[in-house]
Amino acid sequence: TERIASRLGAFFDETLPRAPRRLETLKQLQANGALRSTQPRTYVLDRKEQHLDVCPDSQAFVSKCGKVEFLSRIAQFALVAAKLLSPNQRFGRPSRFMPCLLLASLVQMAAARLKREFYFKYAENLRDKDLENIPKVWKDKERNS
Repeated sequence: TERIASRLGAFFDETLPRAPRRLETLKQLQANGALRSTQPRTYVLDRKEQHLDVCPDSQAFVSKCGKVEFLSRIAQFALVAAKLLSPNQRFGRPSRFMPCLLLASLVQMAAARLKREFYFKYAENLRDKDLENIPKVWKDKERNS
């Protein structure tokens, strides 16, 4: 929120003299005009571009989530096939079938949700919805008077 940004800015302002070569680097970037240009929000907020593509641990985690999701779908298919093809319907008792199918479904959904967290997810419609809520939390001084 806005408090975090102001506190982060204050922290950077306080630590500027203690950071090696930070002031010189910022002055050089300002002289080059690099501080005036900003990246598009889809690039800056893209978790895949900013983190997943450079972090081997995250890449391995996303890969494992994909494998778990795939295996869970196979398990769901196998359970349904076993239920339909079972001649004596012994496997088809709800006490065995439904918990296994539910567990496989929950594992698949959890893996998909975890994997999705490593990609861009803050689309324009979510941003616009959040922007509408800002006046409810942070009242404008002009509106309060």
